[in-house]
Amino acid sequence: MNSMNESALDIKGQEIVDQAYELVGLVELAYKEGTAAHVVEKGLFQKLILDNYQ
Repeated sequence: MNSMNESALDIKGQEIVDQAYELVGLVELAYKEGTAAHVVEKGLFQKLILDNYQ
């Protein structure tokens, strides 16, 4: 049986994986659309900051 802390780590780990897949998707879309790298970087950093405040 997992302790409460281990369960919390499992949940947080899945959130991190989900967020990483979402970021990869954004980069792939930007690549397909020909978005400039500096615009992609700015969007990624803004998303990471906003997600961490929620």
